Amino acid sequence: MIRTAQLSDALAIHNLHTRSVRGLCANTYPKEVLDAWLFGRSPEGYVGIAKGEMYVYVENGVVVGFSHVIPTLLIALFVDPEHARKGVGAALFSHALEFIRARGETPAPFEATLTALPFYLRMGCTEIRRSFVEKNSVNIETVLMRLPERAIQSPLQTPASGPSAAGAPAAPPSGAAGR
Repeated sequence: MIRTAQLSDALAIHNLHTRSVRGLCANTYPKEVLDAWLFGRSPEGYVGIAKGEMYVYVENGVVVGFSHVIPTLLIALFVDPEHARKGVGAALFSHALEFIRARGETPAPFEATLTALPFYLRMGCTEIRRSFVEKNSVNIETVLMRLPERAIQSPLQTPASGPSAAGAPAAPPSGAAGR
């Protein structure tokens, strides 16, 4: 179930974010990049919760994924490593895409991690260019992505199996994106 995040979810979101970055991005980014990416993060830093911009995927009462979405931009999408490739990422992505499209505005390109690139390509996004965001004096390579032009049926979704997703993080926590 996807619902709007509450302030009481901040610690669970923070812990999930840390597990996701350390668990899913470790094969793509060196440890020193991951350390810089996460340095100084705290549950209080998820300001999108208070603004009603963050959503959580809850399974059996536990937060297993979250997204941060504003009317024209997917800011972040992270899934707990134990729930990766089980449809959580695809559900959060579809929810974010519906939210953005419902506003009728042109979606802005978003930054994705190298880890999440295959997931977003499967979701119908297109790569614009590689770029870097700086976090704690370390450059983190990312991919600037464009959301799909039209509604798509996920290539990961089949009638028998339901949605599935890579569960990889959307983007590193940095810059104006508030991650």
